[in-house]
Amino acid sequence: MIDQFFGKTFYLSLCVLFVLFLTSLLSYFVGGSDIFLVLIVLIMIFFTAYNPVFGLLGVFLELFSGPHGQLISTEIFSFNVSLRMSVFVGFFIGYLIYLIKTKRKPLVRSKDIFAFLILAIAISIGFVKGFISNEALNVFKDGNAYFYLLYAFPIFSINWNQKSKGQFLQVFAAGAVWNILLSFFILYFFTHVSETLIKTAYIFLRDVRLAEITNLGSSIYRVFIQTQFFSLVFGTFILALISSIKSKRETVQAVVLLSAVFATLILSLSRSFWIGIIFALIVLVTILHRDNKKVIKLKLCLICFLSSVILSLFFIAIIVLFPFPTQRVGGHDLSDLFVKRFTQNDDVAISSRWKLVDPMIQTISSNPIIGNGFGKEVTFETDDPRAREIQVDGKWSTYAMEWGWLELWLKMGVLGPIGFLFLFLYINKRLMTLLKSEHSWISIGLICGLVFLFATHIFSPYLNHPIGLGFILFTMIFVPKEFESLATQKSYQSNLSVQQEMPAPASVISLQAEES
Repeated sequence: MIDQFFGKTFYLSLCVLFVLFLTSLLSYFVGGSDIFLVLIVLIMIFFTAYNPVFGLLGVFLELFSGPHGQLISTEIFSFNVSLRMSVFVGFFIGYLIYLIKTKRKPLVRSKDIFAFLILAIAISIGFVKGFISNEALNVFKDGNAYFYLLYAFPIFSINWNQKSKGQFLQVFAAGAVWNILLSFFILYFFTHVSETLIKTAYIFLRDVRLAEITNLGSSIYRVFIQTQFFSLVFGTFILALISSIKSKRETVQAVVLLSAVFATLILSLSRSFWIGIIFALIVLVTILHRDNKKVIKLKLCLICFLSSVILSLFFIAIIVLFPFPTQRVGGHDLSDLFVKRFTQNDDVAISSRWKLVDPMIQTISSNPIIGNGFGKEVTFETDDPRAREIQVDGKWSTYAMEWGWLELWLKMGVLGPIGFLFLFLYINKRLMTLLKSEHSWISIGLICGLVFLFATHIFSPYLNHPIGLGFILFTMIFVPKEFESLATQKSYQSNLSVQQEMPAPASVISLQAEES
């Protein structure tokens, strides 16, 4: 069952992600960003016009490639044009061509629209209130991530078959593995090369907004990539799959994959991730425990989980202590690092985050119903040394805040958090209808992923970012339609070989993706 993640689509996607990274290096150090972005727009137009499923595969690959879509970027008339924007423009131009060519109209069920209705109203209020009360440029920068939800229209309009769902699972797996490999490579690079190369790499990673690298002392670095989120969600898929694994070979594969996932979690040193994954694991155990037939499998999950945690520490140690070309870290340095991270109470990020709470609550209380609009700035005292270099007293104003749920309320009013919570309940209610099917692991993985996302958003904003919005859209691909019977759900096969459910005229381009 593990093998279904690693087919042709997986390896092709991994190659595309690698090429994007190389292109990013080339455009950053040599140039040619304009040419690369134009080529990407044209490629997206071509594939989307031929088949929107192919276009959406490209959309999610770009999402998995980097947190902010800035791997490749350029300025046009003082306006920053990024890789993510180029993919967005290319997709919707191609999708419009596809609709005209096939004489189709986007078909969205009323219940799908209703699921997003409250959130759509809240977003509209955020923009209107923002443009009335706040600086227009800040409003756009703050709220533009929600344009990502426009991908919901083509997603809802496609009659998703089992083959295309299988392809998207493989693309997701490729994105997860890519972020694991990237995290490992960055850790190895920063712990084995000269200070000059480290400085160059740090500036590159900072400028393309790919990763946050923090020197923790003793030549040890924290490697945090926001898209590590997808690697951790992939871990919940693997844990859910363990309850259905029947061979020792696949059990070993699952443990190795989980070890890589947990190693990434440790490298991120993100307390928000740690808290989110705890909530996800509680839900996972609860779901498996409810099925009395899987009590034994629950024990197997626990054994695999503990084995993976131990093995993940060996992974990190091997990467850091590998003697080629040079070894700059000792074993005691690693142990001291984790002890400090778990026990220290004076962390700058923590203190600054708590100092932000009161100003946010005060701002919310001024407009608790309709909010203050996108672009609303809050002034607070920060302990961040970079900010104190600019403002000696530490007073800092920003519209980009931690405490995600408070930010939603602050900017979109009470409908902001309500809209997301309603969407959360709607999606999970539909996914739970799959729990009795033979492929319940897909449902379990997606449910746990959503729990992880919504819990992490308490401390770090993800729902107002394409990462969180993109994952919600990704889950919608697998949400069963209300008219689908349990028999149809049980027939789900991941070998990716399904015929079209309804005949179509010869002039209509099939939405099925080709793969052998």
